[in-house]
Order: sequence, then structure tokens, then C-alpha cells
Amino acid sequence: MFREPNYKKKLILIIPAIVVLWSLYINHLSGPFSLSHIDPEFPYLLNGLNCAILDFDRIGHIDHPGTPFQLLTGFFIRIIYWAAGKGPIVEDVISRPEMYLAWSSFLLSVLTAGIILWLGKIVLRQNNNLFGAVILQSSVFLNIVLIDIPSRYIPDRMLMIYVLIFVGLCFKYFYQDEFKGKKFAIQSGILMGIAFVTKFNFLPLLIIPFFIVDKMKERLIYFVSFLLSAVIFFLPVYDKFSYYRRFITGILMHDGLYGQGTNQVINIKSFLHNISLIFEYNTSFFIILLAAFVLLIILAFKPSIRNKQKKEFLFIIAFMFATAISIVMVAKHFKNYYLTPVFSLTGFIFYILWRISRSNFAFRYIKHVFVLLLLILVILSIVRLYPGYSYRVQRYHENNLTVSYIKRNISSTDYFFIEPSWMSGPMITNGLVYGVTYVGYKHYYYNDYEKIYPNIITWEGKDNPMKYFRMVDADNEAILKSGKNIYVLSTPGRNAIKLINYLDNCALNMGISLSKDTVFTNSNKKEYIIRIRNKDNWKTINESRCGFEKIQGNTLSTDNEKTSLIGKFNLTGKEVCNGSNALKLDSTIPVSPKYIINNISVGDYIEVTVKRRKNNNPKKGMLVLCSSAPVYDSTIFTESSSVSSVSAKWEIVRLNTEINFQPANNTLSCFFRYSGDEVVFIDDFTFKHFKLMPNQSIHPCGKISE
Repeated sequence: MFREPNYKKKLILIIPAIVVLWSLYINHLSGPFSLSHIDPEFPYLLNGLNCAILDFDRIGHIDHPGTPFQLLTGFFIRIIYWAAGKGPIVEDVISRPEMYLAWSSFLLSVLTAGIILWLGKIVLRQNNNLFGAVILQSSVFLNIVLIDIPSRYIPDRMLMIYVLIFVGLCFKYFYQDEFKGKKFAIQSGILMGIAFVTKFNFLPLLIIPFFIVDKMKERLIYFVSFLLSAVIFFLPVYDKFSYYRRFITGILMHDGLYGQGTNQVINIKSFLHNISLIFEYNTSFFIILLAAFVLLIILAFKPSIRNKQKKEFLFIIAFMFATAISIVMVAKHFKNYYLTPVFSLTGFIFYILWRISRSNFAFRYIKHVFVLLLLILVILSIVRLYPGYSYRVQRYHENNLTVSYIKRNISSTDYFFIEPSWMSGPMITNGLVYGVTYVGYKHYYYNDYEKIYPNIITWEGKDNPMKYFRMVDADNEAILKSGKNIYVLSTPGRNAIKLINYLDNCALNMGISLSKDTVFTNSNKKEYIIRIRNKDNWKTINESRCGFEKIQGNTLSTDNEKTSLIGKFNLTGKEVCNGSNALKLDSTIPVSPKYIINNISVGDYIEVTVKRRKNNNPKKGMLVLCSSAPVYDSTIFTESSSVSSVSAKWEIVRLNTEINFQPANNTLSCFFRYSGDEVVFIDDFTFKHFKLMPNQSIHPCGKISE
């Protein structure tokens, strides 16, 4: 065991520092994740949030299955929230997702740098060889995927970290006498179990410990350690195993990505083409692979060297098998970064090549050859990436044109009609909509999203109503009669025409005329923003909300304090959906305070909603809309038209109706009534009044562009 000089301790800090600085640079180059990559970044962020609040039932993304990465993301979210959080954690994450993704990505880079520093230290402590330490530390620069992967927030970055840790374990097992086979079997088994549950494309590397441990007992220990580790880290989503099994089966039995394509295991033409792409994209990797193959042939004819370097010899054989299996798996469904696990091993293969060559072949300049070769391999990868990086700068500026227009011209009171899609876009909400698609019990987050993104509506298919953020059904008629602008983003690959046709069909069925304008064009991206609005001049006359938080003496006011509600009330803070108070109704006070809607005319449209605490009572209460002068008029409208769950304990009740005759005094009274003997709780009482205004019209100012 050597004691490394101080200057070497300092030199092994250089590459970890470069890793951190490089990750900051390429993330800056790529810009916000919502502009560059939302799949799977946003699903992992939102399921990491589920882990951060310890609600594992809400984990809905188990394709990889990815649970360890989600748990790590939850841990990162907690650290970031502790350092810079604002308000409740859920609201903070969904209002600032880019900040949480950027800092999580940075923390992952710091973790990577820490592992690389650890690798350098164990090499120096073992043999005081700085170049050997540099070889292992340079592993992350020997392939274009590994160089570029810090620009993403994906589980494959964790796979790279797992491999680097595994390399450290192998180094200690090969070259440190005190690190015995049993200890290696336990630690590598635990590590491999975590890695496999993180992403199943780690599967080929599971065979390596079987090759390099000496005894059957150690192989059994490795297998048991692996199995226990994998089971433990799969436990948060154990009840969703059937979905994971169907997903994997779909991938195995179809020739397209994610279980799509033709129902056949392999498309030979596509398979062979993908193999050629793997060779084309990864020059440095295949140079090292070829060198390792040559060394195997040499060792096959040199038993004296082979016996002396038995563990290294077996490791190279295992690496060859793992690489072959990985190439077959990835060529079936090709994405270059799927090969991250075997790419991450090339630094250790290069180290083994150097160590065996230095120890067994009498060549004076052997170190110089390997130094030069290492530089060439790194340069080959960097040169390959450079043209793409210059394009990223251009793409970022082009994307920002659309982002700037949206920020300047589209307010939170306008509607944005979004098609859930994996494609990145100029709105953060595009990423959040895609991410929330992979959240279990997504409607439980409705209260949080409603506060921040009240007017984001999503397309759920031509035969279904729109939803608010994929969670709660919207009333299409209320949206079209609100008079508010509805915006649709059109880019290549999106179905903007389907969304616009959907609105046209809805409007036609409701007797509403729409105008459609292309209000923004980003010609570089073929990106358009289309504005849809009714040209019959429907307007929102009144839009009020009472969260039962504004109390003046014995009077309740709407949240904006512009209107008071009439009647007795009993507030409670024990059962609330939002804020501090909810309204309690029972046999003593069975009716909520009344909201008076003025200026009512025949043909007006009313939407009223309230959040009601779920219960098992047959009598749950109802929304009532009636004349404010019941002596002259009987009840006009009552009962709710729809009920949707918004959390485990609360549901939203909505009443929508068109006024078909004139009420006395042109006013209506709205309230919630309960006729049972037990207790009902309500919260967030909202009122919307839409009216067709006379003698005005809106004219289109442009054409639709696709």
C-alpha cells in the first residue's frame, strides 16, 4: 500500500472539477429542459416529488422501472426545497420545475465527480500511479454518450455512476488483498440489484460478477444479495408489477420503441441498420473493444501471463459477453445512450490493457503509447460532438423567440389548449402535462395545479371533454362562452389541426361561431401560435371565488373581497380542501351562505362549482341555483351536473346551465344545500357568469398556418 504525495492528491481533483464545470456548461448550452427534453425528465421530476412527500401510491412511471432514481430525485427535491423552497413543497416544485430539474442535474454531476475522485484515490493508495488514476477518472470522456449525458436528467446517468462504483469494487477485488471475494460478492450484488431496478438495460452487466468470483459459494452470495436488493428497491411500486411486466413483454414482442411497431421480435433490416449505427457513432468504444479482443487472443497463447492475470482475463471475457448482449438488445430498439452501462466500463478495460501491457511486455515507450492513445480516444469523441453543440446554441435562440412571445402576450387568464406529447416546447406547462400523465392518482394534485395553472386545458381525444391539466373534466361550453382567448401551439409532429377541429365541432354543436388567427410565427422552427375565440361576443361578466378565508365580522366575502355572501355559516379548520377554513353544514345550518348573481338575462350561461368532502352518506347535498325572490319564482335549477374527485378525501361538484327564462329582479341566488342529519363539509365555492353581448363582433386577423 502506497502513500500518495500531496501533489498527486491535488492532480486527481482536476478531472472531477472538469466534470462539474462541463455539466454546467452543456446544461447552459441546451437551455431549459422544457425546451430541449421533457421525456423522461418531467415524469421523473413529478414522481420524484411523490417520493419526496412519501406518497409512493402516486408513482405512475414504472417503465424502467426506475424506482431508485425516483427516490434519489425525491431526496434531491428535499435538499433543494430545504435550501431555497418557497411555500408548500408541491406548489413550489410545479411552479418552478426548471429550477428543481437544473439543481437535481447539478447534484447528480457532483455525485458523479465524487465517485470519480474516489476512483482516483483508491488507485493512488494502491500503487501510487497517477496515470492509472487518470485512466479510470477519464472513463466519462471516452464516449460521446458519456460526455453528453450530463445535459439530460435520465436514469442512465445513474447507471454510469453505478458502473463507476462497480469499477472501484473490481479494482479493490483485483488488487487489494484485504478485499475478499465474499465482500465483493455482497457489495456488487447490492449495487447490481439497485442498478437493475433503476433501468432494465443494465441486465447484461449482471453476468460479470459470476465470471470473476472464484467460488460457487461467492456466486450464490452475489445472487442472493442482488435479489434482496432488487426486491427492496422495487417495493415502493410492487403493486404495479403487472403493468411493468406488460410493458417489458410489449418491448420484447414488438420491433418498435416502447412496445410499438409490428408484432415480431426483431425486424432484421432495422436490426442490421441499427448495429451499423452503433459502430458508426462509437469509434472510441470499438477501438478499445478491438484492443481487448486482441489482448484475449494473446493471453490465450500465453498461459503464464493468463494465469497471473486471471481476474482481468475473466473480466474482459465477461465484458465481451455483456457488450454482445447489450448490442443485441439496443439494436432491436436503438437509442445510443441505452448502451451507457457498457460504455462506462471502457475506462476500466483500457486500464486493464495498460496494466497488463506494462507488466508483461518489454517495450520502453509503453506508457507513452497509452498516454497518446488515451488522448486520441478522448479527442475522437469530443470532435464528434462539436458540430452538434454549435447547433444547440442556434436552436436555443430560435426556441426563445416563441418563449418570449408567450411570456409577453399570453396571460394566465387566457386558456392554453395542450396536446399531451413527449415533444419539448416553449411552455413549461407542456412538460408538466406530459409528466403528470405518468403520475398515479394525478387528480390528487388538482388543488395545487389549479392555483398556479388555472386555465391549462388538455385534449383527451375527439370524443371526450377537455380536462384541466389532465385531471378534472372541463365544461367545454363554459370555456367557449367565456370570451377568453384559447391558444394552440402548432409545430411539426403535433396535432394542432385535430385540436382546432375539435373546438370547431364543439362550437358547432353549441351554436357558437369561432375565429382563428395565427398570432405568432417562428419560421425557423416552423412553429405557430394560433388563437381561437368566439366571434359571437360572449363575455365573462363575473368570475368570483369564495374559499371561506375572507371574514368580516359575521359576513363572508369572496376572495377578492368585492362581494359578500348572505346568510349564516359555521366554519371549521379541521376538514379543509384548501387554505385554513371550510364550511360545515348539518341539520342546524343546512344551507351555505348565498351568492347573488345579478344582471341575469335569458340565454346567459352559468357555471358554479364547489369542493365537497367525500362521505358515505346517501344524502351528500347539492348545488342550488334559484330565484333570489322565491315568493315570485320557484327553484329554477338544482342538482349538480358532474362530480370529479380532486383528492383522496375531496371531490368537485359542478353545476352548468343556460338560463331559459327571466328570473324576478334579474337575479339568481346560488348556494349549497344539505338535507341530511349528519355533517357535510364544502370548500372553494366558485361562480362564473357568461353573457352574449349585443352589437359587437370580432373579426379574424389572419390565417391558420400549419
